Amino acid sequence: MSTVTFGDLLRAAAERLDAAEAAVGDAAAYAATAQDLRWLVGVLSRHSANSIDKHADLAWTDASPWERAASDVREALDLAASFLVRGLAARGRSESAADYLETRPLAPAATTLAAAHDLLNTHYDLLDDGERSGRTVWAQVIDSAPVRRAMTSETGRWSARLAPWARWLAQSDDAAAHGYADVLTVASRYLWLAGTVVERAETAEPLNPDDRTLLYGIPAAAPPTRVPPKDGEPVAELCAGMACTAERLRLAAFTGASHAAWSPVLTASAWEHAAKGAAITMDTAELTLRVLAKGITAPVDSARILGAAETLTRARDAWLRAASTWTAITTETRFRVTPADTETSDLMLRMGRLAFDNPRWTPERAHRSSRPRDPSALAQSDVGAAQVIAAVHDAVDALAVMAAQDLVGITKAADVGRFYVPTRSLSAAFDVRRPYAPAPKQRTDELLDAYRATVEAGENGAESLGGTTLEMDAPSRVLALARRATRSPHTADRPGGQDPAERVTDASASQLGPVGKAIHELGVRDPTLLLRASALDRVAQSLILQANADKPNDPAKTASRLAAKDRLSATADPRATRSREPVPRRAQQDSRRRHTNGRGRAS
Repeated sequence: MSTVTFGDLLRAAAERLDAAEAAVGDAAAYAATAQDLRWLVGVLSRHSANSIDKHADLAWTDASPWERAASDVREALDLAASFLVRGLAARGRSESAADYLETRPLAPAATTLAAAHDLLNTHYDLLDDGERSGRTVWAQVIDSAPVRRAMTSETGRWSARLAPWARWLAQSDDAAAHGYADVLTVASRYLWLAGTVVERAETAEPLNPDDRTLLYGIPAAAPPTRVPPKDGEPVAELCAGMACTAERLRLAAFTGASHAAWSPVLTASAWEHAAKGAAITMDTAELTLRVLAKGITAPVDSARILGAAETLTRARDAWLRAASTWTAITTETRFRVTPADTETSDLMLRMGRLAFDNPRWTPERAHRSSRPRDPSALAQSDVGAAQVIAAVHDAVDALAVMAAQDLVGITKAADVGRFYVPTRSLSAAFDVRRPYAPAPKQRTDELLDAYRATVEAGENGAESLGGTTLEMDAPSRVLALARRATRSPHTADRPGGQDPAERVTDASASQLGPVGKAIHELGVRDPTLLLRASALDRVAQSLILQANADKPNDPAKTASRLAAKDRLSATADPRATRSREPVPRRAQQDSRRRHTNGRGRAS
């Protein structure tokens, strides 16, 4: 059910290099082995490029030992690779196809190491200008300082292991006969240099073992195979299934957010369904933690688990608020099932069956009387408790990612005018002769504020559980390390980490009036105060319009009056743009039926 990780491939490559070193005496195809060495060094050179902080100035005198080591390792590997490319380019392979694989001891290691490099690249999209753009939550982790340090360390270790290969090949008769002994000798020296640079960096600043754990735990950006929930799954299978579903949900959430401005699948009903599922999951996850706290003894104090449960209570309330805001908002299409809906439903069912003793539990009314699971069934051993904590942590972390991506997607959908409200829900001042009208800014602001609350509450819950996960050394500790690695350096010392509100762009800030901007600049995020400030700004604009209307016509002030009118229309009156806005197809049909009789003629 789990997907392959960078560590899986790196360990496999190291094992294949061990096998090659054991069989080095049997290797007779020196030319083919030299070509594979060139391949390996080229892969290491690309690995070293990922270790460079593109935003750091290495000319600074206060650069850390690992920043300088990353630069020096990359330069040494680039030089080694360039010498091998130039020196071996003219030396062809004389082996037959049958002997080609049998006489290449370095080929398996080179293939696996190249696959590890490709795994990291699956988290990026290549832009037209050649730059990379992150397409998953792990892209930010790969670019973090802990992963760069660990990558530099691994690259240096591999360079030190390949240096004897270059020296051994330089002493072969084939190298002397075809004139590539010198380039192998020079490449060997640069490979030794890369290894020495890393040794000095580790002496000056020992590498944190968690950095290597995080690097090894980066998964491929390919969803694992879905495992639908089954009745009667034991605790171990429920936990494993939630880990699989959580990873699928993270990937699905990112994909959906990038398509939110135009996709007919991402609808108000889909977002509402996902919010309700998240709220139920948070509720049952809180119950699971409280049940676990009653039975666990070591190595974590039950008070810490109960503290994490309190954060999930706030997350549940935030999701319920988000779900309630969709009752009066719709999109041009409805009732489409998205991949995120499916994963959220699977997560909800498994979490409920972990919390209750009913193996067929569902959120239906008939199952609401189910009893919580016996604490001993969840905390029967330290290993069992760690698996349960990891499962809850996986689910909460995935829902936190979904909340952040939903906010991004909803913001995009609001910017292009995809949201509508029933005309009957508007005040009498809105004389709109069709069932639906574009959602006023106040409604979309309420929606965005609700989802900002889910982001903050979800990330607080994930960070609280992450500390417990690290203390218990639970299977999901890589997720906790990933969140720690991607914190802003300016807020790393804050007890709760970076303020989640600071991680989300406030798309509506640029549309606020003077009062709203002043409140926003003070750092206020309370939805009630922001709505009151927006109301004051609209009243002020109305007064300005009325004052201009009462004055005699003055050609010199026509432009200012029109500008004020446009600002008011854009922020307070959705009718100003309704003639150019698309309306839901169902709304158009209802409007035509109201204005025509049964024979299709105007009534």
